[in-house]
Amino acid sequence: MRNPIDDAELYDRGYFDGYYLKDSKRDAMYLQERNRILKYFPQGGRVLDVGCGVGGFLNTLDDRWDKYGIEPSDFAQGKAALKGIQIFRSVNVVDMESMDVVIFRGTLQHINFPMEALVQATRVLKRGGLLVILATPDTDSLVYKIWGNLPALDAPRNWIVFSGKVLVNILSRLGFCKIRLLHPYLETPYARPLSDFFKFFVSLLFGWRKFAFPGNQMEIYAVKQ
Repeated sequence: MRNPIDDAELYDRGYFDGYYLKDSKRDAMYLQERNRILKYFPQGGRVLDVGCGVGGFLNTLDDRWDKYGIEPSDFAQGKAALKGIQIFRSVNVVDMESMDVVIFRGTLQHINFPMEALVQATRVLKRGGLLVILATPDTDSLVYKIWGNLPALDAPRNWIVFSGKVLVNILSRLGFCKIRLLHPYLETPYARPLSDFFKFFVSLLFGWRKFAFPGNQMEIYAVKQ
């Protein structure tokens, strides 16, 4: 019987083969997100990706970066290690104030104790370090308020889904400054405005359909004081 708190079994080879290894749009999104991180933290350093998967996102960073990942899946750990990423099982074992950047890319809603993860991420960041939350569903979005669902949600793997306002407040309480909340849409490879707005109105009439939409996904950049 699966331990209901340990989700490692939900992230097997089939999961990564199906959702990560053959997605050109995700690869394009990685590059856009990397470029935005470099705007805030261009100098490189030690970077920790919480829920790094097979290491695809960290692999977009050049050799100015020492790359570390948190990953529960044995299959993904092996793939990430081949990319030169050092893997930890938990952020709790990472040394205090040892990282320049900590990233949660599409993972915060899949972590069973997300507040603890955010507190631990704060602990391992150096002062002046950057916390980055990427590709994360936002419950403040119009789509979620109407249908209670978003394309990025994955029911068997969801725990807590945050709103942007709540996360900004949490990070402020944790002592972060220069907090910036973004909602990329038009510039992303997923945006199809005519199709997306058509699906929005069709969903109003006939029920929920998956579609990208302004406000669905958020990014947050915050500096540790």
